Amino acid sequence: MIKYSEVIVPSDRKCCSYNEHFRHSEQGDNYEFDSAGFKVWHFLSNTDFHGAVALPVADDSVIMCFCMEQATLNLGYESLLLETERHILTYFTNSNSTSFLIKEGQRLAVFLVMLDVDVFLNYLPVNGSTLFTTFKEDILQKKDVVLKHDSSFFASLEMKRVINSILASSRDDECKHLFFKAKILELLSLQLEQFTTVNKAVFEKKLKKEELSRVEEVKSILENNPEESYTLLGLARLVGTNDASLKKHFKIAYNTTVFNYLNRCRMEKAHLILQEHDYKVSQVAEEVGFKYASHFSAAFKKYFGYSPAELKKCE
Repeated sequence: MIKYSEVIVPSDRKCCSYNEHFRHSEQGDNYEFDSAGFKVWHFLSNTDFHGAVALPVADDSVIMCFCMEQATLNLGYESLLLETERHILTYFTNSNSTSFLIKEGQRLAVFLVMLDVDVFLNYLPVNGSTLFTTFKEDILQKKDVVLKHDSSFFASLEMKRVINSILASSRDDECKHLFFKAKILELLSLQLEQFTTVNKAVFEKKLKKEELSRVEEVKSILENNPEESYTLLGLARLVGTNDASLKKHFKIAYNTTVFNYLNRCRMEKAHLILQEHDYKVSQVAEEVGFKYASHFSAAFKKYFGYSPAELKKCE
């Protein structure tokens, strides 16, 4: 690889220093950030490249993997097909044999966070979740493991917003490592929350698998198209149930209502649009399903604590 930019911020304390690298090669563009047990790796392949892309060396690390495009992750002992906008949490004792495989016509867009084991275990909640306790035991026994269930999970709009805030950051000050570490922990909390909430209802036998499948489908509909107008009855019919059951089961699975979750999706999508595009507030309001910009601005400020106009001034 040809290195075309590098930032190194030294410090007397290891926890406060960080290295930052931007590289370009025939494979694609690569960004790395490394600071005392926290490492970020973002890779976007060139459109005409196909083959294997090795992960950076991250021995004895827990890896948060977010794929924005479909990709195959070769772990050495098995291969995982990750669908578009899916994520997994995995532990490697050694990453030397790990790579992403890009087929002809595909493009790899992946965001990874690599956490040293002691850092990860310091933040992993293990008091009430068998899922996390087992994962911790596997790590301590140095077993390569992927924390997932029936399938990988979709990257939520909140996760995308956090990832975007990391990649779009122009900070180069001594406190950048604090900002990145805070965002990484926020991303980890969202990932762990999704692992638990998606399965908790089934584990506690509050929902049958088919009931959970229906509310997961509704959740996906809201996340993918938050700008649309919905009714509880219309959503229920789409997934083959009735409105009373959908209302009850969604609350059990996600501890919120269908329309509170819809508002959450609209706000997260609006935040992403405002970060990535120079749109007028009225345009953003329309993009996320609001008829009136004033109603959108009020809802946005209630959700985030600042208005869309204030966010635009900061960009």
